[in-house]
Amino acid sequence: MIKRYKIIFCMMVFFGVIIFIILNNIELNRSIYCNDVHIKVSEERSRNESNDYNLDDMEKHLDNLENKSKSKNSSKDNFDMLSRVYVPKFRILYSENPFDIRFETLHYKIYINKSIEDYAEREKSILFCKLDEYYKDINNYMDDITAYIGIFKIKLLGFIHRVY
Repeated sequence: MIKRYKIIFCMMVFFGVIIFIILNNIELNRSIYCNDVHIKVSEERSRNESNDYNLDDMEKHLDNLENKSKSKNSSKDNFDMLSRVYVPKFRILYSENPFDIRFETLHYKIYINKSIEDYAEREKSILFCKLDEYYKDINNYMDDITAYIGIFKIKLLGFIHRVY
C-alpha cells in the first residue's frame, strides 16, 4: 500500500516538473521575443494575460535570433557574451486567441491550431452523417425483414388452419 503511494507521488512530481518546464519554456520564448521586438513590460503583461501573440512573427524572430547567434564568430569578448541571445533548442509557442500551439526542435515542427480543430469537427460531422445514414439503412432493412417475417407468419398460420 505504501509502495503504491510512493509510486503515485513520484508520478505526480514527475508530471509537475514536466508541466513547469513547459510553462517556463513558453514564458522564456515570449520574453525573448518581447525583448527582441522591444515591447514594453506593461504591454508584455497585457499580452500574456490575453494570450494574444502572433506565433508566425514570434517564430520568425526566434529563428532569426538563433541564426544570428550561430553566425557570430566564436570570440570570447565580454561584450559579445552579454549581447548574445541564447534561444532554446526546444521551443514551445502557445497562443490562446486563436488557439495555436507549436512544438519546435532542431529538425521537427508540430503545429496544433484552429485549422486542425476545424478539420476534426468537419470530419466528425461527416462521420456522424454517414453513421446516421447506415443506422437508417439498417433500420429500414430490419423493418423490411420484420414485414417479411409477419407475412410469412400469416401465411404459415393460414396453411396450418387449412390443414387442420
